Amino acid sequence: MADRKKADMKITYWSDYACPYCYIGEARMKKALEEIAENENVDVEIEMKAFQLDPSAGEHAAGDTQTRFAHKYGISMQEAGETIEHISQMGIAEGLDFKYATTLFTNTMDAHRLTKLAQSENDPELAEKIIEALFKAYFTDNKELADKELLQKIGEDAGLDA
Repeated sequence: MADRKKADMKITYWSDYACPYCYIGEARMKKALEEIAENENVDVEIEMKAFQLDPSAGEHAAGDTQTRFAHKYGISMQEAGETIEHISQMGIAEGLDFKYATTLFTNTMDAHRLTKLAQSENDPELAEKIIEALFKAYFTDNKELADKELLQKIGEDAGLDA
């Protein structure tokens, strides 16, 4: 049986750290890529591009997730709570420590800038560390992603020069 030629694949996706579906989708994509790696001879390059859910969001959270969600989608507080819980269960089912109900929604532009800085180092592992840390900071640790001290710490912890 002849050896199969190694294939190359590039996945480019747009994401925001405050988007629960982006975090869930990222987890699902990683699982799928792990399965491919086990069964196929494929090199995969992944590139995240910045997308802001709300470019006008402030530097500090202005209210709780349920109220923001209800206002944004024009639904009742009860519907908002049920939807947030459903989304949270989706994240938990993917193995994420997912605390969507208590997130602190802020502007994510500087978080995306940090990601681009990491990507500019041409070190995919470094960029992945930053991406994972930013999602975790928002959905698990419920931090404000506009906090410059937090972003600097995430960058340093991942290996970037302060």
